[in-house]
Amino acid sequence: MATHNSRVLGLYYPNILTLHEYLNRRLASTNLLLPSDPDAFKALLETTFVCLRDQDVLLLNSKTESPRFDQGITQTELVSRAIQEHFACARGKPHNVITQGYQYANDTIVVTGMGALGSDIVSVCPNTHVDTLKSPLWSMVTRRAGGTVVYDLLMHSSVFVALPHDCFYQLTGTPLYSLKPLAKSSTTFASVEVLGPAHVPTLKRSASESFGLEPSKRLMLASIRRARSALTLEEPTTVHEPRQPVGRRRVLKQPQIHKANQITFVRSRLFYARPSFSTRGNISLGFRNMHILNRATSSSHLLKYVFPRQHGLHNVFTSTVDRRETTQPFQDYTLREKEIEIRGELRIPERLRNMQSLVAKLLGSHRSCSYATMVSHYCPVTSTGVTSTVDEIMDPDISVSALFTTQVDGNSSAITSSPLVSLVPKQLAGRKIDVTSFHSSHIHVSAFLRAAVAAVVPREVWGSHHNRLLIMRALDGFVRLHRFETLSLHTVLQGFRLTDLSWLGPTHTHMKLCRSETMKRLEILSELLYWIFDSFAIPLLRSTFYVTEANGKRNQVLYFRQDVWQAICDRELLRLKSTMFAEVEKTKALRILARRQLGYTLIRLLPKETGVRPIMNLKRRGFGLEINKKTGEIVRQKFLGASINSLLTQVLHVLNYEKQRDPAALGSSLFSVSELYPRLKQFKQTLVNKGWQGRRLYLVKADVQSCFDTIDQTKIIDLLDNLLSEDEYMLQKYVTVQPKDSSRIGTKYTMKADPADDISAFSTMAANMAQKSRNTVYVDQVSHKYKERLDVLAMVEEHIQNNLVKIGRKYYRQRTGIPQGSVLSTILCNFFYGDLEKKHLGFINPETSVLFRLIDDFLFITLDRDDAQRFVEVMHRGFPEYGCLINVEKTLVNFESTVAGKKVQRLVGTQCFPYCGITIHTSTLDLKKDDERQSNIHQADTVTVEMNCRPGDTFVNKIFASLRIQCQPMLFDTKLNSLRTVMTNTHQVFATCAMKLHAYLSTLHKVTDIRIKKVKEAIEQLLGVFYNLMSGKEKTVRGYQFAVSEKQVKWLGVQAFHAVLLPKQSRYRELLRWLKEMRDTVEQGNALAQKKMMLAAIADARTESLAY
Repeated sequence: MATHNSRVLGLYYPNILTLHEYLNRRLASTNLLLPSDPDAFKALLETTFVCLRDQDVLLLNSKTESPRFDQGITQTELVSRAIQEHFACARGKPHNVITQGYQYANDTIVVTGMGALGSDIVSVCPNTHVDTLKSPLWSMVTRRAGGTVVYDLLMHSSVFVALPHDCFYQLTGTPLYSLKPLAKSSTTFASVEVLGPAHVPTLKRSASESFGLEPSKRLMLASIRRARSALTLEEPTTVHEPRQPVGRRRVLKQPQIHKANQITFVRSRLFYARPSFSTRGNISLGFRNMHILNRATSSSHLLKYVFPRQHGLHNVFTSTVDRRETTQPFQDYTLREKEIEIRGELRIPERLRNMQSLVAKLLGSHRSCSYATMVSHYCPVTSTGVTSTVDEIMDPDISVSALFTTQVDGNSSAITSSPLVSLVPKQLAGRKIDVTSFHSSHIHVSAFLRAAVAAVVPREVWGSHHNRLLIMRALDGFVRLHRFETLSLHTVLQGFRLTDLSWLGPTHTHMKLCRSETMKRLEILSELLYWIFDSFAIPLLRSTFYVTEANGKRNQVLYFRQDVWQAICDRELLRLKSTMFAEVEKTKALRILARRQLGYTLIRLLPKETGVRPIMNLKRRGFGLEINKKTGEIVRQKFLGASINSLLTQVLHVLNYEKQRDPAALGSSLFSVSELYPRLKQFKQTLVNKGWQGRRLYLVKADVQSCFDTIDQTKIIDLLDNLLSEDEYMLQKYVTVQPKDSSRIGTKYTMKADPADDISAFSTMAANMAQKSRNTVYVDQVSHKYKERLDVLAMVEEHIQNNLVKIGRKYYRQRTGIPQGSVLSTILCNFFYGDLEKKHLGFINPETSVLFRLIDDFLFITLDRDDAQRFVEVMHRGFPEYGCLINVEKTLVNFESTVAGKKVQRLVGTQCFPYCGITIHTSTLDLKKDDERQSNIHQADTVTVEMNCRPGDTFVNKIFASLRIQCQPMLFDTKLNSLRTVMTNTHQVFATCAMKLHAYLSTLHKVTDIRIKKVKEAIEQLLGVFYNLMSGKEKTVRGYQFAVSEKQVKWLGVQAFHAVLLPKQSRYRELLRWLKEMRDTVEQGNALAQKKMMLAAIADARTESLAY
């Protein structure tokens, strides 16, 4: 009997049976198979799986003896009847795989009947699943089982067909991507509970317990809620907020749809902000003029922004976000005057009467606060960059000095900073400097933010030193977060003493609040804290600092003062405007944008050690422009349009088809470093067959200078014109569902291009894709789009030759190169340089040489020194007709080479030749990870710590993810590498995991601790998972071999963890003792073979990788 091994299906369906098992349970008789049945029919019964949700499991207990259908009904009529029934039962369009591609006929569609039954339902897109169900094999199933059983199967279950490598494709049922995974048995409905009279809840209690139900009834209700939640297929209902009548004080209660642990502050608004300028043209530091603190005319007006929920306004707790207007998880509340005007006069709620005077005091403190002076004190600039230390770090207890108080006129709090007197440009002129040295440290930025909050927000708002200290710590942690880390409102709320906040209501010492009072006070406090972070801290940091990541700094976030960053960028932007871009008149640019789909691009500069790198953001969704048909004016569209990259996706899939059709057009291109593995292995085997042993290899690495920016636009368009082979292409949409880790599922919506007349069964396409995947479910969306060849060329030409870039308030056209950051950039670059190789590098002998190129990084390996020298000379001359010039400073060889009287940089002191993150041994072609590139990166900057309610499980998932990303077959194939090299790579992988483990636990330690037992379990599982992953590749990767035993893997892993954690033994004493015991257990009885080789491998790892 066949069994399913899918990690995915079990997460969605509690009942999974083979078709054979399902039919046996449904039928009174079990004569399904006969000795004369074909093998294909037997395979169908055993490789087809019927999946049932809880509401459909009753079908299994209903024995079918008398069919509801005539014996003479055909298979085509049966399938057609099922499709019609799905349409009849659905409200609107049915949601089933077999109904996709069908719709009700209308005036624009010619009605063609479905089979003999006839219907007004017509096919608008070929559904190959329906063709499969009408096939002779499924007709045979209907004859044996009866029409009733098969009809119920089509109506009430989901059918999946097994593919290689534990993959499946869906044949019938509700599309898997629209279902929610089943709730785990351990899931509880967490809510806020009361720790005591003076604290915000920190323990967990089920939601039903709040209503005083008995335990048995609470458990029953929780089970019902979980079941209903798992079975629902509809989107959450939008909450329509009632309009508050004018003059009414009472606000209708709104249901909460976002809990505190679901609300995270939108840190993405911090990044890449443009500076604000004063009327004199100088950069202003502090809040922008449009901020509510600069516009508020009264404390009652400001109260509406701080406590919108209490006034019945749109808020993060009870309101939904219109995804057509923003891509952020929560709405930006900078401007809400229209909403306030629509709602009419709103009286101040009774609960907020005591807060009104504090808000008025806050408003007055803001108007007298000099943010620019405060920035100059905490984040000063010297002749060598931003200072790394300050004499005093802001303490939340000290009062703000008069140094930071000044009188300003009007409602403006933005004080114009003094210009930098060209300090930064003078340093940039004439020499390369480390631009990242001009950033302000997290210590200084945190001190500035805490000083601003202390200066503006009255002490009475916090109620006590304890609460004030909590908010200051939260602000400090917020500034220190890495690029993709988040902070939730739930985390900030922990530990707050509600009874210390006198403005929330009358309080007495040791007073115990009832639950309803606690929840109401917590609701109001949550609004205040959300406003402090979302509408005070984020706008202040955004307008004062340019926040960005940096090249080579991984997840570290850098804060540059806006005036410093502007000085850094001026020279680079001036160079770009004069070399890459041509200015376009604004009226003309707007006309172009209104007539086409593709919008404009925003450019930002990414700091790096030797300057800045221009990056174009083509993933950004913006409000498009359109021409008003009545007035002819250019107006902004109401909703967000598609990004440029999403509009180019169809073109990308067309080019991917051409890539697969004619791989030779790409030359030596690699789309990832992993693609080097099979070609290098084949080259090494060719050399071995020719008696290569002992002969020297010559390696050359060359890098194209400004690759994307120098590509000739006309040449790449002409190249594509000759490359496209079809007059029309068909794009077929489908979805892949596969596990991300042990607890998360990844869903990817994609498409595949084929010739327009090539409509093959989805089962065939899924079987081909399954050869390169594991544990994946493929679901056809039955949506075919067609793209003509001329349309593809026109869109690429528009994208390349008319790429509009907005810098400041002006528009520019990119006149050289192709847009960097486009989804087409990589594949266009590979086709372009593939054509260059064909015309200029034809002298390469494939019998003795091999060429690799990862976008613009060339690697040439040969047995012939003359060929190597010739390659260096040809590359250094450049290829003017392609706009291709080599960066001579980055060229690297492993032999003595001179070009035009200048020596080429040579590899000295090692035989490990670096290339794109790996090293290649110049004598054996063994591969290792290039850890030297990571030597200047702190491991804490490579991890993303998630502060959630299950830190232990998240920690395990993060460590496993760091392992999987390093498990590249090319590093552990003992047919390509020596056994000693593979052992070295194994030790390095575990050493990296150990360093990440320490970095993660050290960061998490500031908030919570993970039990040592959980860490031990994670390490033990890690050792087993690595061995299973690498040995399992022998079944999926052709010619791969992993000759390291399980005990050897365990010993190498334990040694790596012990070596990394030993310098921190005061913290990991118990863990180190456990690792030593495990190592001794593995070594018992001389069961460990080749220990000397493993010790040598560890010595190699410590010599060539990061210091432990």
